[in-house]
Amino acid sequence: MGGAEARQARRVAAGELYGLPLEEFTRARDALARRLRENGDRAAADAVRALPKPTVAAWAVNQLARRHLDDVAALLDAGAALRTAHERLLAGERDAGLDEAAAAERAAIVRLVGHARALGASAQTLERVAQTLHAAAGSEEVRDALAAGTLAREQAPSPLAGLGLGDGGAAARAPPRRARPARRGTSPPAAPRPGKRERPDAAAAERERAEAERAARLREAKALVRRVRREHERARKASAAARGRVDRLGRELAARAEEARLAGEAEERAAAAVAEAERELRALGG
Repeated sequence: MGGAEARQARRVAAGELYGLPLEEFTRARDALARRLRENGDRAAADAVRALPKPTVAAWAVNQLARRHLDDVAALLDAGAALRTAHERLLAGERDAGLDEAAAAERAAIVRLVGHARALGASAQTLERVAQTLHAAAGSEEVRDALAAGTLAREQAPSPLAGLGLGDGGAAARAPPRRARPARRGTSPPAAPRPGKRERPDAAAAERERAEAERAARLREAKALVRRVRREHERARKASAAARGRVDRLGRELAARAEEARLAGEAEERAAAAVAEAERELRALGG
């Protein structure tokens, strides 16, 4: 089996294995690799054997991709809209639709985290699930793995995901224009006359314009980052408050369960005392 076939076998196996219950993954992976090796597909067997067991958070996200296709599709659509809004904002559009796209992404993440909670995920795992879902907005690799349900590790979103500033922006990438060389047989440009103000060079003016545009976009991007960070901080505090309420409810439930247990024991003792009293009464001929 060639390299391309081995990679295809790996993708197929990952699609199957990452959908299994977490405790069955290692046994099923090793058994599949063993069968492939016995059939002579050594490259495919090695590729399957190299598949890492997913973390708890990654496993939960993979289950969401399999059980809640519509909600995952809504998240991916919202992430695409959010990236487009960032690009439009950096292009100078004031009404880029950023707030609407960010709200749609948050709503999709909230729905999916609710589904993950139904899987029995802990509060810490739910936070990692939410971060991984948010990371899909800024990483094509994470989006592809999320859509396929084959994540092996939880992911963290980039602070500048979708802003287009990873390499300094378009203005920073544009090389400065070079002055055209003088044609043969022509005289060099005359020096400016004394007392007359020199006109700015066209290339210098273009560079100044590009630098001013880049500075303006950078200011907008920094403002956007500050706003996103504030939203993240509000979401973090809301999440912490919700976890606190869950913990309090859990403690209260445990206390009520203990009360019920003690009451049950008291009832059993009372029933035993009644039975004993009834036996003594019968023995006395009552």
